[in-house]
Amino acid sequence: MSTSYFIFTEVLANDQWHCINPQVMKLLPIEHLVLVPTLRSDSRYQFEKAYRQLEYDGHPFTVDEMSRNLQASVNDWLTPEDSVRIAVCYDDILKLLNTSGKEHSAFALRSEVAAFQNDESDNILDFVSVDEYRKMEDELKKAYQYFEWNDRSGAYRYYEEIQKKVAAQVKDWKAINPRAEITSVRIMLFST
Repeated sequence: MSTSYFIFTEVLANDQWHCINPQVMKLLPIEHLVLVPTLRSDSRYQFEKAYRQLEYDGHPFTVDEMSRNLQASVNDWLTPEDSVRIAVCYDDILKLLNTSGKEHSAFALRSEVAAFQNDESDNILDFVSVDEYRKMEDELKKAYQYFEWNDRSGAYRYYEEIQKKVAAQVKDWKAINPRAEITSVRIMLFST
């Protein structure tokens, strides 16, 4: 059975939650506006580490705790009552990204770094710690370079993607609602 993940963004403004995801027109079978998820993944293998981190950082929520516009629109994607629901404070995502930067930092084989950066490889396997690098002969050191990276299927990769998309959504929402003061931002994760 496949697993699908949907993330939507909500802001708390004037003591009320509002879903700030953009909408697009769905033409068939009945023409109506549909919320575009902040992030969607249909790959349990790729998203599993991020899901576990979000589950750790967040807390379950009920359908009644969702903003009215998310309650009204989420059924286009899933049945909320039949899904796992986790709310995560956006600040927790930022904390994880700010405190740790990247998932890995080490001296990696130059050829592996190049393959990783050119999307020819999903991960860097040949790397050494700073202490190991210092003990190497000078000629061998030339084959390595210092590099920081996130696993392609790691939590950090998805946290960075979520952070960028949420920041853009908040910026757009503020431009349209300049007088509304946002006091909190959260993401709403659904998995089916």
